[in-house]
Amino acid sequence: MIERISSLRARIITLLAFAVLTVQVTSIYLLMDERYFLNTAQQVDDALHGFIAMAALLEETPEYLHADVLRTHSDSRQLFSLQNDSKLTADDESGWAVALEEIYLDYLDKTDFSISEPIIKVENHAKDDEGYATIITIEVQLSQGDYLRGQFQPLSAPLSLQYRLSALLFMSLLLAYGLTSLFMVSLTRPLKNLTKAAQDFGSGKKIRPLSETGASDIRQATRAFNEMQRQLVDALRGQQHMLAAIGHDLRTPLTSLRVRAENLTDSTEREKIITKTAEMAATLDAILEFAKAQIDDHPLDFHSIDLASLLQDLCQDYQTAKKQIKLDVQENIDFVGSSANLKRALRNIIDNGLFYGTAVSLTLGLSETNAIITIYDDGPGVDADMLNKLTEPFFRIDKSRNSESGGIGMGLALAKTVIEYHQGTLQFQNIKNGFRVTVELPLTVSKCA
Repeated sequence: MIERISSLRARIITLLAFAVLTVQVTSIYLLMDERYFLNTAQQVDDALHGFIAMAALLEETPEYLHADVLRTHSDSRQLFSLQNDSKLTADDESGWAVALEEIYLDYLDKTDFSISEPIIKVENHAKDDEGYATIITIEVQLSQGDYLRGQFQPLSAPLSLQYRLSALLFMSLLLAYGLTSLFMVSLTRPLKNLTKAAQDFGSGKKIRPLSETGASDIRQATRAFNEMQRQLVDALRGQQHMLAAIGHDLRTPLTSLRVRAENLTDSTEREKIITKTAEMAATLDAILEFAKAQIDDHPLDFHSIDLASLLQDLCQDYQTAKKQIKLDVQENIDFVGSSANLKRALRNIIDNGLFYGTAVSLTLGLSETNAIITIYDDGPGVDADMLNKLTEPFFRIDKSRNSESGGIGMGLALAKTVIEYHQGTLQFQNIKNGFRVTVELPLTVSKCA
């Protein structure tokens, strides 16, 4: 059963609860068994006391009165009779004669007659409506030679102790579960934080070094993760600095080439050179912008944003440029973020949709925890196996979308970087007669208007 439980916390709680249950059930069984023995011993003791009293009374009473004495002292709980022969054997003692030998001998010392050792038998008989009834049978030979036989049915033991023990078992399990849950939450919280940090780091998000808390093993794992993250970040940052430096160094000769090209006499080659130089300059600008975003830990200036107004301003710019774009605002949302960078990210997505399609529509909605911006275009869509590559730097699609855009495949990569700085997500999906991009921005640091 434990193998089917996945989480460490659930496994430990289940194991401890099972251990507590086993210990408690065993303890209750032993206690009830001991209580049964003591209760039965008390019942046999009481029965033996009454039996000895009856034996003494018969020894002192003439034989013609024995029948009256037996009938007088018999009732629904005890029945006395005289037999000519024994009906019980030593095998029927069930250990009770030995267990109560001292009590029996003490009773004999108080009498002035001598009788044989009694045979005691304890039986549990099933009853229709009352469960089980205990029947104690005692037999002994009197001095006259007859066998005195007594049957006793003591009152049933109250069930209050069983109820109290059951309640104690339930409360023990509840207390053990509660304390174990609290302990496991504090024990596994650092491990949960480490798991989330590893997932975030693996998806490309920047995370702060984790605090080294918890058990020693977890602290060691956290320390190793922090060191691994530091080394990887340093290596990536070194590569990004180098990329930015190369892009910066290339800007000067490109500027010089453009100036020289513009000073050439008018010709077809001059225009081609100027165009290519401009494309290379735009490529370098995109590379530098992407590298800066990757290097800077806090590149964005966050402030309160009215997302509906931001999208309306953005769409108005496109409508002024005679682009087919429309906006559907389902919720007015106040969001904390960087308006300039969000505009840039959304503009890259919209430009992409307008180039490959003829019209774009935007929808602003709200879920329980996220602001949702959906961007539709009527373009041809993207092959399903390429959807997860759209945000890779320099990735361009040659089949499902036209490749003669002049772009270098950095627009969606930059959009993803900006959205992830807002702790959001970017999703792509082919739909009927078009393509859909969904931007989800968490409202954990925002509020709905």
